[in-house]
Amino acid sequence: DNTNAMLLLNQGISSASPFERPAGYEKWNSNKGIRGRVNLSPVLIPSNVDWNNPVEVQNAIEDLIIQERAMELAFEGKRWFDLVRIAERRNDPSYLANKVAEKFTDPVKAEMIRNKLMDPNNWYLK
Repeated sequence: DNTNAMLLLNQGISSASPFERPAGYEKWNSNKGIRGRVNLSPVLIPSNVDWNNPVEVQNAIEDLIIQERAMELAFEGKRWFDLVRIAERRNDPSYLANKVAEKFTDPVKAEMIRNKLMDPNNWYLK
């Protein structure tokens, strides 16, 4: 559920009033959230997201979570699997290709990587 996902991503269950706390999260009542535990300001779903489109809202929240994981797990080699999993679920190879190409400063190399990763057959060793 979107509200709970944003609570856990930002300031946590402990920041919600007792009436706003989601059912089933009783053991999480002291949770400070991913950003809240390091005193970062909350992130919001971008204003251009169509709230009437549940897939668009879900993708926006998923993008925020992936950004947090990128910062949290930098240099640990776990980002690739997240990006592949999301690109496969969305059936959108450009998601993976663009995220990987963003890290290259040389535009020619970035475009070469982007083009190669647009083919899902290049995602795995065979």
